[in-house]
Amino acid sequence: MNFKSMLARFSLGMCLAFPVFAVTAEHDPKVQLEATTEAMISDIEAHKDKLENDIGLAKSLIRKHLLPGFDGRTMGRKVLGHYWRNASEEQRDAFVNEFTNLAIDTYAKGLSLYSGQTFKYNNTQYSRSGKTAKVRSEMLQDNGPPVKIDYRLRQDGEESWKITDVIIEGISMAKSYQNQYRELINRQGLDKTIKQLKEQRAALNKAQQEGRSDTASEEDLKGPAANSARVTSDDSQGGDSDEDDEL
Repeated sequence: MNFKSMLARFSLGMCLAFPVFAVTAEHDPKVQLEATTEAMISDIEAHKDKLENDIGLAKSLIRKHLLPGFDGRTMGRKVLGHYWRNASEEQRDAFVNEFTNLAIDTYAKGLSLYSGQTFKYNNTQYSRSGKTAKVRSEMLQDNGPPVKIDYRLRQDGEESWKITDVIIEGISMAKSYQNQYRELINRQGLDKTIKQLKEQRAALNKAQQEGRSDTASEEDLKGPAANSARVTSDDSQGGDSDEDDEL
């Protein structure tokens, strides 16, 4: 595995684990990010030796910190775009489930790459409506330049915030998968794409159990060229809503 691939896996693995949370709406997302990061680093350091060889433990840590607050449905809607509008509820649920679990299984190994990196969060930027927010951050490392990581969040009801996208060095996770999966759906339809995600996850889990990490499944999950997934401050993430335009 080359350095760039390792960095991408580590960064996204840490992003999936650290920032996803449910907090009361009056709390500043930045403050919660800092607290969650501190707790997660402590958890990783306590299990560092096991994480290197126990992919199941890595997955459980990510699921523990990810699933309660990761807005998989909004992410799935962004990824599918107009296909979401035409999909049945059963298809929507199946896609969100397979997409979320495959991403977790793929990037869980990144937790074992933690080696003392620290995270610096900037002040929260709220939209005009106050219902969405963005937190910019940097992952600081001794052996390389800082890695810029942005989090997009939306207010979920009156009591919580949830992550809708993670942007690493200007590359949107949602937009990367959007480009990749829309191409697949164009070619083979939504049902076959959902089936393919399930098969990729099964192959990945089998490979991980056998101690193999660089699998075809992981290669299939790599996003398209960086430029096609790069976002700017006025990018609306595919035009699914105007929430990101307010930031």
